[in-house]
Amino acid sequence: MREILYGRNAVHESLRAARRRPYRLMLAEGVRQTDVIGQIVFLAEQAGIQAER
Repeated sequence: MREILYGRNAVHESLRAARRRPYRLMLAEGVRQTDVIGQIVFLAEQAGIQAER
């Protein structure tokens, strides 16, 4: 069963903990590039997931 996880803090913590296997990362258009967003994109790429905007 696939779940939807949203919110920058929830997504960041989920990727950091590496307990779930994400299959897709979607970023809202116009989202501000912050440290947390940068870390989310980095962690997603490390897991082999490309961020979609």
